[in-house]
Amino acid sequence: MHGDLDLETNFGSVNVRDVAAERLTAHSDGGEIEVKDAALDGALDLETNFGKVTANGVRATSYRLKSDSGSLTLDGCRGPLDLQTNFGDIEVRNATEAELTLKTDSGRIYFSGSLHAERVHLVESGFGKVHLILPSQAAFDLDAETNLGSIKTDFAVTVTEFEEKHIVGEVNGGGPPLQIHTDSGDITLESAPGENN
Repeated sequence: MHGDLDLETNFGSVNVRDVAAERLTAHSDGGEIEVKDAALDGALDLETNFGKVTANGVRATSYRLKSDSGSLTLDGCRGPLDLQTNFGDIEVRNATEAELTLKTDSGRIYFSGSLHAERVHLVESGFGKVHLILPSQAAFDLDAETNLGSIKTDFAVTVTEFEEKHIVGEVNGGGPPLQIHTDSGDITLESAPGENN
């Protein structure tokens, strides 16, 4: 590997492709950030004040994507995920054993993949729907709540607390906490048949 890679621009986009490094950090005061096909021994840390952030095919030990105003997209990842935006959608695909911190003040959240079996998972949207696709055998302790919207789940939930817009209970015998909250929007938990944890 070639040490840490730190990139910063005051105004403009950052585009990184086909790199190998210890860690990769990129910051822009006003522009998009895109990283594709990177092999890292350490963390990926991407932040912009204005613009979307995209990481595709990045191998890292952890992932942090942040934008004050813009969407966040992560495709292909494993481990701790910290994705936060004040205004924009969050989309995570092809995740393996992910530890979730997904937060947007205004936007939808989409996640597809498997969850780490021993970590707390937090998914929050101030205004927007939440859609999670998990393996059919995924085991977790569910706490899902929407103030204005509906909750739909493919999973059988052993309910310990139930209201129309708030469900608490165990899925497949229980496991790590999965906390989902949106002030305004539907929550959907979809089962992906034939997949393992």
